[in-house]
Amino acid sequence: MIQNLHTKANLKIKNFSELFEEVRNQRLTCNRCGFEGDRTFFINKKKKIALCEYCYHYYYNLYQSLLEKRKNEELGGINASAIIAKTNLAPEIKTIQINGVDVGCVKEDVYLTTRRAEHFMRKYQGFGISQDILKELESMGVKYVLIRYKGKREDVYFLSLLSQYLKSDKSFLYGSDFQKFVSIRDMIKVEVK
Repeated sequence: MIQNLHTKANLKIKNFSELFEEVRNQRLTCNRCGFEGDRTFFINKKKKIALCEYCYHYYYNLYQSLLEKRKNEELGGINASAIIAKTNLAPEIKTIQINGVDVGCVKEDVYLTTRRAEHFMRKYQGFGISQDILKELESMGVKYVLIRYKGKREDVYFLSLLSQYLKSDKSFLYGSDFQKFVSIRDMIKVEVK
């Protein structure tokens, strides 16, 4: 019964905590380790499972690693660190512009762009790229999109496939600029070193 928590069907849920509700000061028995007591438990009413906080965190970490593995498989098992290193060393092939403003550049088969907090779309939990730019990148043979996010508290890279943007059904019209979005949950996140 417990093994079903991390089946492929449950991997569609991006946040493991959506599966459980926290319960305090209620005498329960953990379905995994058998602990019986009144400390913090996490229950899944649908599957009738109760986990003590230690077992919950065990499954949480297992679930997160399975999500990360699935994400890497969807991205073709790419090595994000190797792509970032290659991109940083490669010469710039072309600068990409919209209305005369530089928005990124192409290095080998990677589109590199920098974003800040004001570029983040909360509705889609991700970053957008103009449809016109996507078409241009596709015609140039670009395979990857590498976004360097410089926030107040973090400086990270988000790596995705260009095909993820092209297939995305998340879109928004800014004035006359039609953009497509990919959620950061569907990208590989790498800390800037």
